[in-house]
Amino acid sequence: MTDTFLTVSQQAALQQALLDAKVVKGATNVATEAEILPLHQAFGQIAVALYQQGIKKTKWASFLKKAISAMADVCHWLHEELLRCQQEFKAQPTSLIESEQAAFASGLFAEELAYIQQQVTPQAVTERVDE
Repeated sequence: MTDTFLTVSQQAALQQALLDAKVVKGATNVATEAEILPLHQAFGQIAVALYQQGIKKTKWASFLKKAISAMADVCHWLHEELLRCQQEFKAQPTSLIESEQAAFASGLFAEELAYIQQQVTPQAVTERVDE
């Protein structure tokens, strides 16, 4: 098991999102019977989308649309913040705005992105430890 601040529900949600997005194959180390909360499921989907695009290459217009949809009925404050980001981006889609949104997203999903990276490349981590 890895060191993480994520709950079992959060880990299970991320693993399910990774499987659904076909980023990984097969079962992973978190019990599949874990109850996945809707908030954790939405966070998992958004984090996997960020991971797949790469935070620096994220297409903010499409990412924000997906994230807003995922959070619509799950987390009011984050839904509102994402709507604000979308409005700001539409009004002025500059590299500064993209940098601010990348910082916001990478900070908000830092633990999830680290967990995903660890799940996607477990062999690389093991090889470094063995060296």
